[in-house]
Amino acid sequence: NTLQCIRGLATLNRTDDIKNISLAMSDVFKYSIAPGTYVTYLDEIRIIHKYLSIYKIRFNGKIDYDIDVDEEILQCYTVKMIIQPTVENAVVHAFKDLVRKPCIHIIGKIDDGRILFRIIDNGNGIPSDTLKEIRKKLSFSFETSIRHKSSYGIGLYNISRRIKLAYGEDYGIEIFSNMNGTEVDIITPIQKKLPESYLE
Repeated sequence: NTLQCIRGLATLNRTDDIKNISLAMSDVFKYSIAPGTYVTYLDEIRIIHKYLSIYKIRFNGKIDYDIDVDEEILQCYTVKMIIQPTVENAVVHAFKDLVRKPCIHIIGKIDDGRILFRIIDNGNGIPSDTLKEIRKKLSFSFETSIRHKSSYGIGLYNISRRIKLAYGEDYGIEIFSNMNGTEVDIITPIQKKLPESYLE
C-alpha cells in the first residue's frame, strides 16, 4: 500500500513527500529487522512517530494522533516491537468506513507499579462477538492457541505472548471496545536495566 502511495505521489510530482515517506519506511524496516530483543521505550516511541508520519502523508493529513508518555518511562526497557504493531492494527482495522476523522491517542504512564501503554482509537469499535473471541484468545496458553483455529486477534495474541514469555503471566495485553472506538492496554514491568542474561 505504501509503495502504491509513493507511485501516486510521483505522478503528482510531490517529491518532498516521496522523500519523507521513503525515509520513514526505511527507518521502520531497519528497526523491525535489527538484531536484539529489548529496546527503550524511547526507541519504540520514535518508530511510532515514523510509522504514523507515513500514514499522515498517505491520507493527506486526514488522520490525527498524539503521543503522551511520562518522561520517566522513556529510558526503561521493553520487548521490541510491541507498540508499533498495536498502532498498526488500529490504523488497518479500526478506521474502515469511518465517517469522522481518524484519531489515535497513545498514552504511557506508571500505573500501580507497572508501565501501562494505552492505544486508543476513535474507530467503529469491535463487534461484541469478535471482541469476546479476541479476549478468549488472549487468555490462551501457547499450546491452546496452536490448537485453536480462530484468526481473530492473532497479532495481539503474539504481542501478548512475547510479553508474557519475557515477564510472566501478570503482564500482557487487555482490550476494550464499543461503538466509539477501541482501547488496547499494553502492560509491562518497570525495567530500568537490560536482563543480565542479555548482557552475557
